[in-house]
This record gives sequence, structure tokens and C-alpha cells, in this order.
Amino acid sequence: MSKIKNKKGFVILYAVVVASVVSISGILLSNIVVKQLILSSIGKETQFAYYASNVGDECAREGIRQNVFGEFKQDFGGVIFESSGEDLLCGISFQQTKDQEDIKEFEFETDVIGGRYYISTVIIKKITKSDGEVSNEKLVISRGYNIKPSENNPRQVEKVIYRDYSKQN
Repeated sequence: MSKIKNKKGFVILYAVVVASVVSISGILLSNIVVKQLILSSIGKETQFAYYASNVGDECAREGIRQNVFGEFKQDFGGVIFESSGEDLLCGISFQQTKDQEDIKEFEFETDVIGGRYYISTVIIKKITKSDGEVSNEKLVISRGYNIKPSENNPRQVEKVIYRDYSKQN
């Protein structure tokens, strides 16, 4: 009989060990599930940022096609920069951010549907060929965001599209 009295505490010890193992396994499994949910939502937000960047690129392309931003042209007195002075057809106003002799830079930004955001930069560079003829290098940098840009938001996703529209006129 004395042997039975000494084994009464082992049932509680086994129950605590089994409960601890099950609890730790559940916590580790839930941690994995939460990380997978975050990764899948980042994939979706990356697509939204790309679409916002693409909207900015399309707006800039249309502005270049309509010569809204302007271009360098050969004139009798030298080279001049001529702009149409119109607004972009996508309904966004732009501002000139760099005005140098050989480089003109324009920037526009806006919110798109669903709180997405983009900032597009159009760069027009004067290229002088060896025969003295002037051409234009037209570059677009469009940065799209899943939310309005902020330095301290860990959920912010940025996608950038670089395009060279120099050959299109």
C-alpha cells in the first residue's frame, strides 16, 4: 500500500506537462498563421502600389504625347524650350521642380481610388548630337504607394516604374 500513496502526484505532473506542450504548440502555430496573413496582405498591397504607379506613368505618357511638358527645339537664335502651357488631360496640375539650361523636370502627384497614391516625375533633357542637331530625352519616374507616403509606417509599400519615352513623338 505504501507504493500507491507515493504515485498520486504524478498524474497532476503529467497533466501539466501535456497541457504545456499543447499550449506551446498552439502558440507557435498561431504565430506562423499570423505571419502568413501579413505576408499575403503585403502581396495584395504590392499590387495596389504597382497599379498606382502605373496610373502615374500613363498620365505622364499622355502628357508627353500631347507635348504638355514641352521640349527643346532648334531655333534661329539657338536652342529654346517650348511648352504648350496646357494642363494634363488626366486632370492633374503639375509643377516644374528643376529649371536648368539642359534639363527640365516636372512633378505631379495625387490620390487614386481606394487611398492609393502616386508621385510622377517627368525629366526632359536636351541632347546635342555631333552634327549640332538637338533632340530630347524624355524620362518618367513614377512611384506608386499603397497608402499616402509616410516615413514611419511599416505597412507602406512603394513600387517604381522607370520609362524612357525619348523615341516616341
